[in-house]
Amino acid sequence: MPSFLIIGAGVFGASTALHLKKRFPNAAVTILERSQQNSPAPDAASSDLNKIIRADYADDAFRRLAFEAIAQWRTDERLRPFYHEVGLLLHSLPYPSKSAGSGLDAAWATARKGVEGAERVAKEDQQNAMSSGGPGEDRLPPLAHLCKTQADLNNAIPQKARGSLGDSLKAIGGHLDLVTTDAPATSNGALEASTAAAYCNPRAGWAEAKEATCAVLAHAVELGVRIESGAEVVELLTVGDRDGGRGRSLVRGVKTADGRQFEIDPSSGAVFLCGGSWTPSLLQSLIPSSPTSIVSPPPVVFSAQTVLIVEIPEDVALRHANIPVVLNFDTGFYSFEPRRMIVNGEDGIGAPRWLVKCAIHDRGYQAPLPPSSSGSAPHHPYPAFDSAFANGDAQTRSELASTSAREYIPTDHDERMLRALRSIWPEIADKGKVYQSRICWYAETADENWLIDAHPSCSNLIVASGDSGHGFKFLPTIGALIAARLPDSIRPTILPPLDEHWSLVFSWAHHLERFHATRTKHMQGEPVRWAEWKPDRDSASKVVGLDGGHDEGQDVSRGL
Repeated sequence: MPSFLIIGAGVFGASTALHLKKRFPNAAVTILERSQQNSPAPDAASSDLNKIIRADYADDAFRRLAFEAIAQWRTDERLRPFYHEVGLLLHSLPYPSKSAGSGLDAAWATARKGVEGAERVAKEDQQNAMSSGGPGEDRLPPLAHLCKTQADLNNAIPQKARGSLGDSLKAIGGHLDLVTTDAPATSNGALEASTAAAYCNPRAGWAEAKEATCAVLAHAVELGVRIESGAEVVELLTVGDRDGGRGRSLVRGVKTADGRQFEIDPSSGAVFLCGGSWTPSLLQSLIPSSPTSIVSPPPVVFSAQTVLIVEIPEDVALRHANIPVVLNFDTGFYSFEPRRMIVNGEDGIGAPRWLVKCAIHDRGYQAPLPPSSSGSAPHHPYPAFDSAFANGDAQTRSELASTSAREYIPTDHDERMLRALRSIWPEIADKGKVYQSRICWYAETADENWLIDAHPSCSNLIVASGDSGHGFKFLPTIGALIAARLPDSIRPTILPPLDEHWSLVFSWAHHLERFHATRTKHMQGEPVRWAEWKPDRDSASKVVGLDGGHDEGQDVSRGL
């Protein structure tokens, strides 16, 4: 009987467990989770309020994958309750509307690419009956469209919220005179009118992250998957060169920090390493490096991304119900509609609270590092910004951190994020209070394709990592891609291997080439754009910092 171990109960691990059990009904499938509960660790990216769901990639291969995943979000009875198709509004910073070279033309070009990508998805939607309509709907929302006028914008915003737009949204089609911008003055001293480029994709939205991941885990458990909590894997158990004389070991099991051992039959089973941003450090500890190792350090690094959650009064929340996800494709700042949560107080009694999540998708920070052990996994997301500030100077720079990430989170980062939120939804920012700040760690690859492949030294150790900030939306389907990396001798005929494209871009060889080239440039003092090999796969291709500092090469809306 086949047997499989999966390290990590996040998006990759949960989806892999479910797809394995569906294709191997009689197999023993066990998830080993470092936290003390049978769900993703509280400090993992999967334990989040919400994640963006969208399919308007410019890259055809990723667009097709995302389209298939969204079809499942719309139709799967277990996932539908957690998917909210409120639309996605992408916009630029306000640019002087008449100044040559202001960036407005480039912003409109970005918006048009987004619409084109969404239209390609829409054509496939219409051809696929499985994706017709969201939860409880008979047909799909309207097509994506540019927002060139206030009327276009109004079509994207619920009526109740139209009276509380911030300057960044008012500038969409409004040619707003923004006294707070750096727009150049005209000859008579007046500020030049500014406008922002934007488009809306109604066939997108967001998902309840933790709840959806737990639903997939629950489904897997119903089918017979076992979850072992508090299982911090510290050692691989291997047998010698039994891989046809090719010099690679086979994994026969793992050992955890508390002394437990979990074993498989190496001739018919495999171990899947789905540790998220903990994968780089796990690989280094489980497979020690040597001077001749070609995979040390591993071609996956981490970056610390910042999330702010604001609590607002109920009346404000109701006025902003069903607003679209809003993403600034110049700065990477994005925000969601208010979400009602039951939160336990100090007395243990639950009470409803309305929470708004906002975050920034960009190159991130090199510190703080992800916690290194299950003992570091707290009951609440770790660390808050102030903890990151306090420990920043004490952090040792890690070779596992992204070379393009900035060093430390600035101490005024929460105020910067609130200013960005105020420019979109001023009432939320002004009447809300900071409920929580947290760090969300990404596992990054050099070109933001995922790493899904057998480890070069262990043929039945399948490493699935490098989500690069855009893995969650594939929760319904990514497990099939990961399971498809099983050795041919194990993989069932009903599970086809990866096609030529994915087999290449998910491979160790592909990622090692990009990784070492990037590291070499960094050591030589050349400017490093961590994602510079990335194809122009998405609707937005540039990021500027919240304060206007341009950061070439990062693809903000791909990574969400």
